[in-house]
Amino acid sequence: MSKTHIIIGTSAAGIGVLNKLRTLDPEARIICISDEKEFPYNKCLLADYMSGVKPEQAVFTRQPDFFKNNRIELLLAMSVVGIDSDRQTITLDDGQILSYDTLFLGLGSGVSKPPITCTFASSAFVLNDPLITLHDKGIFIFHTLGNVNDIMQYIKTHNVRNVCILGAGLSGLECADALSAHGLNITVVEKGPHVLMRQVDAQGAGLIEKYMHNKGITLLKNASVTHIVGNESVKRIELESGEKIATDLLIIATGLKPRSSLAAESGIETNQGYVVTNDFLQTNVPTIWAGGDCIMVKDQLTGTLMPSCSWPDAMLQGSIAAHGMVGQKKIYPGAAIISSTAFFGIQFITCGLINENNGEFIIRTGQDFYHKLLIQDAYLKGYLLVGHVNEAPHLKKILLTRQKINRDEM
Repeated sequence: MSKTHIIIGTSAAGIGVLNKLRTLDPEARIICISDEKEFPYNKCLLADYMSGVKPEQAVFTRQPDFFKNNRIELLLAMSVVGIDSDRQTITLDDGQILSYDTLFLGLGSGVSKPPITCTFASSAFVLNDPLITLHDKGIFIFHTLGNVNDIMQYIKTHNVRNVCILGAGLSGLECADALSAHGLNITVVEKGPHVLMRQVDAQGAGLIEKYMHNKGITLLKNASVTHIVGNESVKRIELESGEKIATDLLIIATGLKPRSSLAAESGIETNQGYVVTNDFLQTNVPTIWAGGDCIMVKDQLTGTLMPSCSWPDAMLQGSIAAHGMVGQKKIYPGAAIISSTAFFGIQFITCGLINENNGEFIIRTGQDFYHKLLIQDAYLKGYLLVGHVNEAPHLKKILLTRQKINRDEM
C-alpha cells in the first residue's frame, strides 16, 4: 500500500526532501505545504533581487513543472495550524485534515521584533504585538520574497527618500546595501558596538564599516531605539540618547528566531526554541523529521550545537531526512558552519573559532583586507577573512581535514 509523505515548508530543507523523496518512493503520495503564496525561492538571493542585480524570476528554485512531473501536490498560501501525532494528521487553516505516514517539518525562522513602543495618530501599540498590521504604517521586516515586494511597492507609492534599518547583522546589512542601489538615504541603527556582532571581531567590523561609509550609509552604533512615532505612517524613531531620526520607511532586521511553536504545541520536543532531532534528523516522534532553520545541528569544528542557517546544509538535511522517511536511515554528520556574504563592495567569510582566547592568532591587515586565523597546538581552528577571500577554500580544507600546519607558512 502506498504511503503519504507531507512536507511543511518550501525553503532549502523542504526542497532537499522533495529532490529525493519521489526517487526513493515512486508510488507515494507527496504533499508539500507553504504558508507563502510564491513558488519556492532562494532567500539568499533576495538582496540581489531588491537591488536590481537579479530579476525576480532568478530567485525561484523550482517551477510548476517540477511539481507536476514529480506528482507532488503543492499547497501554497496555506498554514498548518495543528499536528496530531497520535492520529498522524495535520490540520490546515481552512479546516482541512490530512493524514500522513511520515511528516517533515521545514518550519524555518521568523524575524524577532523588539518590544518598542509605537505611537501613531490613530493608535499606540508595541512593535512585537502579533495582532498589529505594520505594512500600512511603513514598517516592514526583511525576510521573505513577499516582504521584498511589499517594501519596493511602498517605496514607489509613498515617495520614500529616507530609510531606517534596525539591526546590523547579516540581513540588516544586505538590506542596506540593496536599498542603497536605489539612491535612498539609509541609516542603520545597531545596539551593539559594531556591525556583525556574531560573525566578526571589532577590527574586521571596522573595515566593513569603512566600506559602508564610502557607500554613503549612516551607521549609528551603541544605539537603542525607545520609541517609533508616526501620523498615518512612520515619521521618526527616537533613541535612548534623545536623538531623533526622521524616516519614511522602517525595516526591522533585529535577528531571527526558529518557528517551532507548531511543533512544541504538538508534543514534539524542543530545546531553546529549536526542534530537537537525532543523528537521522528524526524528532522524538518516530514518524516526524525536521531540518533547516528550526533545528540546531552539531558544528563539526567546535562540537557545539548551533543553528546552521546554511542553504547547502539545509538541502543536505532534507535529503538525509527523505531517506529516513522511507526506512533507509542515513546519519547526518553535522555541519561546518560558515558565514559568507558580500556587501558594500567587500566580501567576508568566517568559519570555526575566531574569538577563542586559548591559542595564537595570526593577523594580516591592509587597506582593503583583514585576515585573522586561530592556531591551537599546530592546528587551524578558525578563520575570518574580510576582503581578499581567495584563500578561503584552502583554509577550509586544512581546517576540516585537521592538517598540522607550520605557522611560518600561513
